[in-house]
Amino acid sequence: NLNKLLIRILLHLQVEFSSNKNRYSSIGKFCRHRLHHSYHIECSCSSIGIPLRIPHPFNIIIAAQSIGNNVQINQNVTIGGNGGKSGKYIDKSGKIKQHTLPIIEDNVQISPNSVVAGPVTIGHDSIIGANITVTRDIKPHSMLYDPFAVSKRKWFVKYGYQGFYCE
Repeated sequence: NLNKLLIRILLHLQVEFSSNKNRYSSIGKFCRHRLHHSYHIECSCSSIGIPLRIPHPFNIIIAAQSIGNNVQINQNVTIGGNGGKSGKYIDKSGKIKQHTLPIIEDNVQISPNSVVAGPVTIGHDSIIGANITVTRDIKPHSMLYDPFAVSKRKWFVKYGYQGFYCE
């Protein structure tokens, strides 16, 4: 879809041209304005991996330290800090650093109406379900969901999947 491609291009251009040294770049301002007024997307992030998938690009606020590769963010998602509380993380060179914004690692899916708040790290290959508020670090290969919204019945999918019970 051409619209989704335009959003990805605008997000990457905004990040590239809104860094500290190019803070008032006209390209960065144009991208920020276009994203905000056309799609209600606000983005303040130092690095965004590729591809960043946004299937329903409306009402999204992103204020993150970094976003990894192959991340999907759905509609009505808020990602941001929580008022100055800081956390620690280990960067790629092995140094311990402080951060006040979320870090989203590779292969993460954030479902609609979710909130990621504070200096948290979302581990790689994780899924955050709909209507979930994350305020603590999430380990890799995790799935967060609301247990009250899950059916207790066994469900099946065609072509050999066995299904499971949710307890």
